[in-house]
Amino acid sequence: MKFPNNLYVLRNNKGLQQKEVSEAIGVGQSEYSKMERGDRKLGIHLDKLLQFFGVDEDRLFTNASPIYQKPVEYKMPPLEDLPMYGLPLPNGGEGFQVQKKMFTHCARPDYLIGVSSAYACFMLSNNMEQRYFYGEILFVDPTLQIKEKDFVVVQIKAGDRTIGLIRKVAEVSDRQFKLSTLNPDNTEVFKNSDIIAIHKIVGSRSNIE
Repeated sequence: MKFPNNLYVLRNNKGLQQKEVSEAIGVGQSEYSKMERGDRKLGIHLDKLLQFFGVDEDRLFTNASPIYQKPVEYKMPPLEDLPMYGLPLPNGGEGFQVQKKMFTHCARPDYLIGVSSAYACFMLSNNMEQRYFYGEILFVDPTLQIKEKDFVVVQIKAGDRTIGLIRKVAEVSDRQFKLSTLNPDNTEVFKNSDIIAIHKIVGSRSNIE
């Protein structure tokens, strides 16, 4: 039995990934995907979805058609490789080298299918241990807007190199970012003029499977 709705249309109109909506309403991405396809009733999540998309029930359900899962939702194949950037620093310091060329690749998660600028990198320090652990693969979407509480890769200049650091966003302003580590709990100020790029981390995977 199908439970058709307009979640797919509403999400795509906002240019959002399924993972962003699922996190906003407090469910796993795979569970949200089933609701979007009409394989699950919206149930207790209905009010949160209406609030998130800023619509009423008529907009959510009127003229809705079942979405039948296709082998590929986008033009890009679901198992397309995701480029990995960032070799360890020669001196063993925190962060990784940011290069224009990838040094390896990994399987692209489904929530980054169609995001041509997405990439992955390794977590190469222990300073975010409450969230990310040494050796984990981090998945990054450069197209998303950065907000407070996001986890990010911030690219800065260090001597003649560009390095990437993993941080949590504590505060965003017009002139600077306050970015934190978790282990130890420490906050630094990064001026916008010193930041080359700052990209949102949207997922992770242990490298040991």
